[in-house]
Amino acid sequence: MIARAEGFLRDETFRIDPGDMGTPSHPGHADRAMMRLVFDPAARTASYRSELAFLTSDCVGVRTLTGKAPYALVAHGAYQHTACRPEAWPYGLFPNFRNTLWSCNWHPISHWHYNEYAARTFDVPVAVSSGYGDDTGVSEMSREQFPRVLDLFEERARRPMRIGWIEEDAARVDLPRASGRLSLQRHRLRSQTSATWQPRPLPPSPVSRCQVSTSSPSRIASLGMSNSSGRKGTGRSIQG
Repeated sequence: MIARAEGFLRDETFRIDPGDMGTPSHPGHADRAMMRLVFDPAARTASYRSELAFLTSDCVGVRTLTGKAPYALVAHGAYQHTACRPEAWPYGLFPNFRNTLWSCNWHPISHWHYNEYAARTFDVPVAVSSGYGDDTGVSEMSREQFPRVLDLFEERARRPMRIGWIEEDAARVDLPRASGRLSLQRHRLRSQTSATWQPRPLPPSPVSRCQVSTSSPSRIASLGMSNSSGRKGTGRSIQG
């Protein structure tokens, strides 16, 4: 049985930094070239079948990577390479406004609370990644570990992803981590998008004066669990 494709990912887009000028043997604006390398296949993907999505793998907002380029601006969303780190989600919202936004989680066991925070605060899909970190996929989880993944997935799947903007309040949220606790500003979601999904237009051209926000396929945006493989295999996503 062959599974029906619902989207594609250009991995490691964050490797090309803003201002990169290529190599001595191949000089040029590498960042603009990467924008084109994202825009062109995204446009071809949408023109081939309108419900398909083409995602980037940006890495904005985590640790020292706040200056990374948001290539998702010319795609249909991002599968962020930020390991579900909580501080990265607000940075990812801007380039993925009304688009698909989720992330890998290389530590679905030891950093399970990252999944809970992300799914319940920003309505992003549940992420389970293997091949690095905990190196534990769904099939390798214990009888105690797997039910909480399924429970959170089903809880998340009952809510459509319609994020318009976020607000911060004075309270903070403390999450555990290896070196102590991570203190974050508490966010409240405010939605301004329609409950009725409309077909997505082509992504904006990186050189166009008209930059139009895009919508992602409802099945990918509203449902889904990301499941990536790293050093030991290739990435994939499972929805439904």
